[in-house]
Amino acid sequence: MNPVLADGKKYEVQFKTDSLTPWRMSAEEVSYNSKTREYRASGHVVIQHLEKTLEADSVVFNARTKDTSAEGHVKLTVAGDVLTAGSMTMNLEAERGTLKDSRIFLEESHLYIKGKQIEKSDAFTYVVENAELTSCDGEEPDWRVTGKKVEVTLDGYAFVKHGRLWAGEIPVFYTPFFVFPVKLQRQTGLLIPNFGFSRRKGFELDLPLFWAINGYSDATLYEHSMSRRGNKLGMEYRYFLDDHSRGTLKMDYLNDREMDNGPSGGEWGYGHDDYLRPNHDRFWARLKLDHDLPADFSGRLDLDLVSDQDYLIEFRDGYSGFNQTQDDFRKDFSRTLDMYEDPVRTNQLNLNKKGSGYSWNNSLKWYDNIIARRYLDENRTLQNLPRIQFDMLKQPVARMPLYYSLNSNYTYFFSQDGASGNRMDLYPGVSVPVFSSPFLTVESFMGARETLWRMNQFEKDPSEQAKDQTTFRHLYDFNMNFRSEAFRVYERKNDSFDRVKHVISPEIVYTFIPHVDQEEYPSLDGLMDGINRIEETNQLSFFLTQYLTLKNVLKDPGENSQIPKKETLAPVYSQIMRFSLEQTLDINEARASKPVDYRNERSKQPFLPLVADLELIPSDFFSIWAVTSWSYYENKLVENNIELDLRNHREDRLDFFYRYTEDALEAFGARSTLNLYRGFSVFGRFEHNLRNNENIETGGGFNYDTQCWSFEMQYSDKEDDRKVEFFINLKGLG
Repeated sequence: MNPVLADGKKYEVQFKTDSLTPWRMSAEEVSYNSKTREYRASGHVVIQHLEKTLEADSVVFNARTKDTSAEGHVKLTVAGDVLTAGSMTMNLEAERGTLKDSRIFLEESHLYIKGKQIEKSDAFTYVVENAELTSCDGEEPDWRVTGKKVEVTLDGYAFVKHGRLWAGEIPVFYTPFFVFPVKLQRQTGLLIPNFGFSRRKGFELDLPLFWAINGYSDATLYEHSMSRRGNKLGMEYRYFLDDHSRGTLKMDYLNDREMDNGPSGGEWGYGHDDYLRPNHDRFWARLKLDHDLPADFSGRLDLDLVSDQDYLIEFRDGYSGFNQTQDDFRKDFSRTLDMYEDPVRTNQLNLNKKGSGYSWNNSLKWYDNIIARRYLDENRTLQNLPRIQFDMLKQPVARMPLYYSLNSNYTYFFSQDGASGNRMDLYPGVSVPVFSSPFLTVESFMGARETLWRMNQFEKDPSEQAKDQTTFRHLYDFNMNFRSEAFRVYERKNDSFDRVKHVISPEIVYTFIPHVDQEEYPSLDGLMDGINRIEETNQLSFFLTQYLTLKNVLKDPGENSQIPKKETLAPVYSQIMRFSLEQTLDINEARASKPVDYRNERSKQPFLPLVADLELIPSDFFSIWAVTSWSYYENKLVENNIELDLRNHREDRLDFFYRYTEDALEAFGARSTLNLYRGFSVFGRFEHNLRNNENIETGGGFNYDTQCWSFEMQYSDKEDDRKVEFFINLKGLG
């Protein structure tokens, strides 16, 4: 053995291998055996290669085989994961070996694993005897799991045999076998269970299992156990090919122990309709698909099938409830379901093609009327099978100052016990730019509508049967639009913004549709597209809209900044205010002389209610949204909706809302979240019906969030049920 360096200084040794990147060693003392190619080093030894760094008091390292023995304060870092030990024997290249009195820290899942001895069988697998694991920092963790044997595979799972869960020094749970994902990527495993208790359902446990099927699809299986109602089983399957091709299918089934079959079982029903629920078998299936198709077509499929009219009202909350489904569909597909209390559910298949200046839409729509399907002798719900729509956007006519457009559709409508037939509607139009300048634009539009009905079967109504089988309607409309815009930019150099732009945009719109007697045409109320009945219109509408937009040009960070200069100097725009007023004059009503021609058949009211719409966001901590309609003649509000949102830099939040619709609704409510101290927060929500002086919903709770675990409890009292729920999350266990 030849001493290389031994004079108390820090020295470095570099040696090449088959790898393109050399290995480096530094230590206070280093000796080398040329026959065995073995280095012996001591005193702050550091060996580095790519993402691996070994530190120890003393090391024996074979430069040829990479076999290594290390003693004293051993620390091995591999791509962020850290292994510490009293001693280690390992092949650093293959990462196979044994560590004594050791601990592993897995960075991505923030998980610590301790054991008297750890076997590292390859670069990704650890086997720990008499192990202890936790995601809590510190020597005395708030929670830990101990096991006789733990096997951990990076980017995989941890398998625990004879596992015990401890809260501090108190054992709280035992299982002979336990598995959980180690990393934060999509991994199969149990999700956080949901515990609760409600008056209608009893004790609840909602236990979800996530299944990572492959790189583009996954599934979640649910078992929602309710002590008073039974087990509701659920399944959710998702796949994602790209932003335009994805799908989600969700299904639930419950063999309900209770039914709403009259006075004795009335507590299990709801008062939103006049029908009981005499069924035990209950289900809900919903699906949304988006797909790119050949020939530049895109397809969409929506399904919403539910067993009874009470199901979605009863199961609004929870992992597979209506609210969560609505949020998921809104986020993933930008479209939602019919509201939970709606007994008519929309199912449709849509094929769409958009080209340069045109769109072609083909759809099949089936409306599932739950009440008619379950309880009525006749089902007159109209179905659209199919509806074909072809529209052309405004296109110039040669070099003339004219633009043409076209809206057209064909619908075959069908009902089981009512009307069926065909309808064709053509609506071409011509736009003429009358005048254009920087301050004023005037444009006119004239459209001609031709509608054909061909009835195969009328409604079972004598007045309908008397109508002709084939009818035509000829109609035209006229529109004149006057628009202007004025703005001014104000400079104000401060820390918040550099400039503010104030825009005022007035607009006047005149609309005319002549009176046409439409009693001879089929009414087809189920086709709610506004084509079967087009009301006479002679209106002048006034709009006044204002905007305030801030412009902030970020400052140059200097030559030494790591941020590209072109990014830091890009202006940032934010609209802080939008306010609009809308007033409409009904010219026909102004000219009317008989009460029978008045809108309310009592008094002449040519001016429709004044509508004001405000959106104000002066800062990140305050916003107001309000829509108000005011009637001159009755001197009162017709509709008023206001929301006020207050926030701060601690994410404390307080929202107030008021909703009023004449002769329908008046309610007030609030939502709040308050972060009190070191992860402890409280929240509440409240909504009160001012018309009948009853609470619509009262609820609240608290959340305690620490570095490695969180606990939440919430209470809700709605008009139909009371519920208490608990959520516990041990961070790092999936």
